[in-house]
Amino acid sequence: MKPACRRLDLASYLIKPMQRICKYPLLLKELLKSTPQSHREDKSVNTTKNMVSNALKKVNENKRTVDNLMELLKLQELVPDYVRKRPNN
Repeated sequence: MKPACRRLDLASYLIKPMQRICKYPLLLKELLKSTPQSHREDKSVNTTKNMVSNALKKVNENKRTVDNLMELLKLQELVPDYVRKRPNN
């Protein structure tokens, strides 16, 4: 919360790269709209857009997995110790 950090916490800084990654497919989509199909870079831009979109899908899937695991850990903390330590029947 220092003034040099613009009073932002760590989470605020960690979210920035994720927000940026989410914008790349939109940027590349707009670039494709402005690039004639006859242009020598059209295929390259389209390939890049697909690669970035696929990478973003994987990032989102991984984030959902981590979020679910974190939720499970929270739930585990709610379960009393005697239930977790009970011997197998």
